[in-house]
Amino acid sequence: MKQPALIRGFLAIGFITMIVCSIISSQTGQIDSEPKQAEPLFTPHPFAFSIWFLIYLGLFLLIIRSFSKQKKNDKDATDGIGGWLALAMIFSGVSIVIPEQASIFFIAGALLMLMGAYTRMKNEHEPSLYVTWPVSMFIAWISVATIVDAFVVMRSIGAESLLGLNEGGWTFIMLAVSILLATLFMHKQNDLIFGGVFVWAYIMLIFEHPSVWIVTVPSAVGVVAVLITAAAVIRRRRANSVYSPA
Repeated sequence: MKQPALIRGFLAIGFITMIVCSIISSQTGQIDSEPKQAEPLFTPHPFAFSIWFLIYLGLFLLIIRSFSKQKKNDKDATDGIGGWLALAMIFSGVSIVIPEQASIFFIAGALLMLMGAYTRMKNEHEPSLYVTWPVSMFIAWISVATIVDAFVVMRSIGAESLLGLNEGGWTFIMLAVSILLATLFMHKQNDLIFGGVFVWAYIMLIFEHPSVWIVTVPSAVGVVAVLITAAAVIRRRRANSVYSPA
């Protein structure tokens, strides 16, 4: 069996694993099983997690197209990122069906795998949205999920402070870090989808904690910062398209 066929099979296994873990988690109540008062401040509104539908859809289309005829750019990109992406899906799926204290290692592992996939994808010559959309959306949401999971683990072990800062202080810091990450990533990679996921997360945080200024203020700043960066990226894209040789 040729290597590309093995990669496609591995991708399919990774996707099936993630879906099965999601079903198991929903049946056992692992997701959203914490009582309301125990939720960390860095927890978006439950509707935020509907973004998984778009991520699943994008990954499904990417895998289906990998078994059919593709443009060379898409084929090379899919073959290049296949191993990393499949592992990321497996790690992401496992993270939601294991105890909270261990889940942080798997969600962080999924993020590392996605970083490898994203880097390989960017090394290819302009793959289509069928490839870039699910990978960009996946890595952005897993970045958010990793932060959320870190706070969940702190709550689960009863840690009320870390390095002298309580949860509110760390929430403010991590929101500031996430804004810096989202804007710099967008600016460097010209990736609007990545920024869009963070805007979604910030809006859902505001909806979940409308009266908690330490969440709403930096989240609102994050929305504005990402939109400004997106406008700059769009202008740069237009300028490059105008001045690029035919």
